[in-house]
Amino acid sequence: MKKLNALLLCCGVGFLMSCQQPPTTDDVVNMMTEASGGAEALAVLTDQVITWELTMNVGMPEGVEGPMIMQMTMTVKRSDKVRWDVYEPEGSIVYSRCYDGTTGWNMENSQRKDLTKAQLQEMESMATTFFDGFPIHQDKGVTLELLADEVVDEQNYMVLQVTDKHDNVQKQYINPETHFIERESGYIANLAGEWEHMIMTFKNYKMVDGIAWPHHMAHINATGEMTMEWTFKEVKYNTGVDDAVFMAE
Repeated sequence: MKKLNALLLCCGVGFLMSCQQPPTTDDVVNMMTEASGGAEALAVLTDQVITWELTMNVGMPEGVEGPMIMQMTMTVKRSDKVRWDVYEPEGSIVYSRCYDGTTGWNMENSQRKDLTKAQLQEMESMATTFFDGFPIHQDKGVTLELLADEVVDEQNYMVLQVTDKHDNVQKQYINPETHFIERESGYIANLAGEWEHMIMTFKNYKMVDGIAWPHHMAHINATGEMTMEWTFKEVKYNTGVDDAVFMAE
């Protein structure tokens, strides 16, 4: 009887241990996909036009005091086209950045420039994973590695390291309860076209027509200063965006 009890105890411990195995990279990707709205809902998207209220806390034009508030739209078309536009209060475009699936350009004060190498790689990576996230990352040249959990500001996060096909690395901090990305650390291409370390934060996720969107985002520079904030306004799905939108003007 003692041997039988010992055997049952070992089996019970083994079962509990098997139930408590840490998640794999694929497990985390699947959880993120479900939290975003599910693979089926994401698969039917062909384009998206997202509108944000952009608040610039630093880098204002000479003579402008305090935060500068503008509207920003982001237009994305499957599978690899993306464009940003920033508008003056009067409605005219003051800055654009665009990637058409092969090449890209900036437009500032009516002056067009080709994207730098860093900007081109950043826009390409954004376009590659924007609609579906990471479920088919191998087909997109993206490598994922699940790192050890980290605690940031008293919040424990699962940490997913993302390496694109150009060997650019970012770390995604995923809330283990909601499975939303709440923090991103890595390098972005700044307005000068050079790599710059940054932290992005994503808060206040809400479902909009079946897809989850953070309703607040913030950019924090290497010195810990919040340089920009985005407040979600609206999103439109499958509007029939024409390829001409992404052509150089």
